[in-house]
Amino acid sequence: NGSPLVDYNGMNLQNNTWYHMAVTRDNGTLSIYVNGQRLGTGTYNNTMDATGKMLYIGAEYKSGAPDSQVNGKMTNFRWNKSVKYTGSSFTVPTSPLTSDSDTKLLVLATNSGGLTTDSSGLSKTITNHSATWDSDSPFAGGVGGSVNFAGNSYFTVPASTDWDV
Repeated sequence: NGSPLVDYNGMNLQNNTWYHMAVTRDNGTLSIYVNGQRLGTGTYNNTMDATGKMLYIGAEYKSGAPDSQVNGKMTNFRWNKSVKYTGSSFTVPTSPLTSDSDTKLLVLATNSGGLTTDSSGLSKTITNHSATWDSDSPFAGGVGGSVNFAGNSYFTVPASTDWDV
């Protein structure tokens, strides 16, 4: 109906600050976590069928085109078929994310050449729509790098049943 499924008011994110963000769905409960703390929940018991729908990273798909593009950087993006985080809090990773048997997509942005590499082992095709690589990283010692979406770019990944949740 156009209203958010999770109340995310009060997140109060600041510019030029790294955040670990996660969105999960566990038995019909949607949760948004920021820096390991659950800040919002909602209930959604219907199947989220993504059949025939491309995955957008860094933008929302709306009315046939990308919309609400992210004006910021992202260092890791992981899509899992299992719930990674539950409860009211968890310990935030201090190094780049890794793949496991439930990982369906993993974008690490470790270097400019690997910007659109799927590190999940499934070799999904990631198309870059004007995003750039940056050496900025939230990890100790500057390990890795990041994708700079800059408010005017995004990634797409072809439709897959892996996006069904």
